[in-house]
Amino acid sequence: MSMYYSDLYVNTVAKGLLETGETLTARSSAKVQPWWSFKLPMLGASYLILATDRRVVFIKHRKGWITGYRMEEINFIPWTNIDEIKIKGFLAKKKLLVRAERKTLNMKVQGGFFEIKDNIKSLGAIADSWKQRKALPA
Repeated sequence: MSMYYSDLYVNTVAKGLLETGETLTARSSAKVQPWWSFKLPMLGASYLILATDRRVVFIKHRKGWITGYRMEEINFIPWTNIDEIKIKGFLAKKKLLVRAERKTLNMKVQGGFFEIKDNIKSLGAIADSWKQRKALPA
């Protein structure tokens, strides 16, 4: 099971990471679980994805062997540096593929009771924002 992100946690993290004048447009959560991990939470990672009007923020959380979840890595990627965002899947189980800055993230996104409210819809909003920015002339 991945980490549960409450609205309070998401808003607090966003307030601390966003620059002055930057607005949060969408938020979603996803997880990465390698096939060899036997679904042990300590071997996977959970991501909080924040989309703003300027960039996308990927916040990686991991579960420790003894401790609880901890914030491990934060990646700020401007919209202009993202090469591709793809959403695949059916109903409440989706896969998100993000290619940016010589880095590829392939994550599972789920909707449901223990996920961010409107998790799947927010994921669509993130992809739509990228498509709109890509269509704009440089």
